[in-house]
Amino acid sequence: MGTVQLGLPYGRNSQLPVCSIEMAEAILEKAWQSGIRNFDTAHSYGDSSHRLSKWLKKTGNISRASVVTKSPIHALGNKDFLTDLISQFLGAESITVLTHGAVQDDRPWRQFREFAKSLGINYGQSVYSANEVVQACQLGCELIQVPGNAIDDRQIRAAEDFGVSLDVRSVFLQGLLLEEPFIAETRVDGGGALSKGVIETASSLKITPLYGLILSVLYLLGEKGRLVLGADSPTDIEDWFSCDYNRKIAEEFLFDLRQRLSEQIPERLLDPRQWK
Repeated sequence: MGTVQLGLPYGRNSQLPVCSIEMAEAILEKAWQSGIRNFDTAHSYGDSSHRLSKWLKKTGNISRASVVTKSPIHALGNKDFLTDLISQFLGAESITVLTHGAVQDDRPWRQFREFAKSLGINYGQSVYSANEVVQACQLGCELIQVPGNAIDDRQIRAAEDFGVSLDVRSVFLQGLLLEEPFIAETRVDGGGALSKGVIETASSLKITPLYGLILSVLYLLGEKGRLVLGADSPTDIEDWFSCDYNRKIAEEFLFDLRQRLSEQIPERLLDPRQWK
């Protein structure tokens, strides 16, 4: 489970105040009750890391949890910073630290990797583009976090020849693909067409947009990794677990959606960093 929503206004709630501590803990409790034991956070996610760490320790769940956290690129050579970043989750079943962004230079990557190894923790990179996936693989990175969804699977495909493990985020394109078209259009010019395509495709198959989007990425990913999904409420998590895997529906959803969106999609629509 992604936790950025627990510490920052984000995605569909980006214009609202950060969620309350009570709501954050209710989301974490629902996730745990549902069987989720893997949590994703980052130094740059506001109060996310602190809230996650505090809840895991307060509930006594930390020894059974696996945590992925991310370090800013500029701090990779700062061992004190990295030690503090990790110390929040000491006692967890496993800890993984990712670079929050692509590292293209071998020297800082090697220093970061060796420091992680010396602490006995897992390591990897959180990147954005398909080219960055290839570069990370060529550096010997064994775990990469990437964006990926039914509309844009370039990053997933870029990793296919390298056999790396993937954590795939942005399955809903920061919630844009779950919005009503008129709301999606207010978030980014052209977003309404993407949302409309998802809604119409899901309707034709008599499934929910959320089901189609989750199912399609599971299909694209196969056995090579995991989805990173963020929840705005406990109900969101209930919806995730109503999605039984069906290969045939996944294939039909992907084919139909891509037929509906057959025209070239501007790169700015696929990259939330370019939204204005």
